Amino acid sequence: MYPLRNWEAVIGSGTRPVSAEDMSLASHLGGLSKGAVTISPLITDQQSSKFNISRAFTNTGGADLSVNEIGIQTGRQDEFTRTPYTLLARDVLEAPLALPATKTLTLDYEILTQIENFNQDTALHGSNGGFTEAFTSMLRSLAVSDNSDSYHTQYFLSLFPGGGGGYMERSGNPIPGWKFGIRLGASSKFVSMTDTDLSPDATDQTPYDVGGIAHGTGDGLLVHHGMVADDAPVIDLEANQAWFNLHRIFENKGTVPITVKEIGIYGNSKSTYNYDFTPTLIARRALAPADQFTIQPGQAIQVTFTIKAVV
Repeated sequence: MYPLRNWEAVIGSGTRPVSAEDMSLASHLGGLSKGAVTISPLITDQQSSKFNISRAFTNTGGADLSVNEIGIQTGRQDEFTRTPYTLLARDVLEAPLALPATKTLTLDYEILTQIENFNQDTALHGSNGGFTEAFTSMLRSLAVSDNSDSYHTQYFLSLFPGGGGGYMERSGNPIPGWKFGIRLGASSKFVSMTDTDLSPDATDQTPYDVGGIAHGTGDGLLVHHGMVADDAPVIDLEANQAWFNLHRIFENKGTVPITVKEIGIYGNSKSTYNYDFTPTLIARRALAPADQFTIQPGQAIQVTFTIKAVV
């Protein structure tokens, strides 16, 4: 079973309010002929990245139907594979949509990631950040993948290969473990959806490096210890939110303090049969001066990155 693959749009008649703990549509509609799922190319600008999932539904029954809810689910039920369906998204319509007998409804579902507090000056407008184009592109790869491409989406988010001494290796291509997961940097340049590394404005004249602060024990370096995640997500039904935290400890074994002005997450963007691991920036947050922090010589701190879904 390959989780989160093969996305499809679905419609239903249920009116139950959307909840962060929804596991399925409230009531799937019967009497439908479902068309093929089509997925648009990725569209990206500085602030957002998006793609559409489309599907046509024809009422083949003898009575009119009422569509009250829509959603996206992932799973597969055919002669080759049997996997349970998992609900990824659900929306209840403001007003019911009639689908008369013999008529066709085409549903276009937009998957959108957006930079929070997008601006051109972090110092003036505050910290900003979010998932990058690379992450949305990975989601789209999951959405379009099917059973004929069993390796296409495996390991697409390898965040936990260990601390600075560990390696991800296959096909003679060892990648240091510290390059995956939470990483820190020294640039507070505002976040763009198209950022591909921490410190995206680094040049020969700037005092920091593309990719942020490297692993090591010398001055200007940080020891990247292993990463962990919360044992289970938190589901807040009152606020209709769900979240979990990623944690990593960084230690300054040098003799000079290091000021952190950005936080990023690096995942794996390659998913071939040979498991060629490639660390790729999938989220970045640039810190306003009030949110920046300094790791003193001999100090170790835990950095937490919260992943939250808001209904």
